[in-house]
Amino acid sequence: MKATVKLGTTQPLSSPPVGAIRTAPSLAAPALVQVPVDSVPTGFCWALLAVSVLTLLIQLWTYFS
Repeated sequence: MKATVKLGTTQPLSSPPVGAIRTAPSLAAPALVQVPVDSVPTGFCWALLAVSVLTLLIQLWTYFS
């Protein structure tokens, strides 16, 4: 047996009321602020990376021995 479906008419989509759309006030962009990361010397970053790698190697050495 085949089921049959009756389709009725649908209501039209309602439009938004006139004047309901609001825009945000435009604000001036703030001046660029120097990020603290930019003030870190490159040599310090490399030294920190070297110490981290050395620590990892020591931990692996002690784990496998």
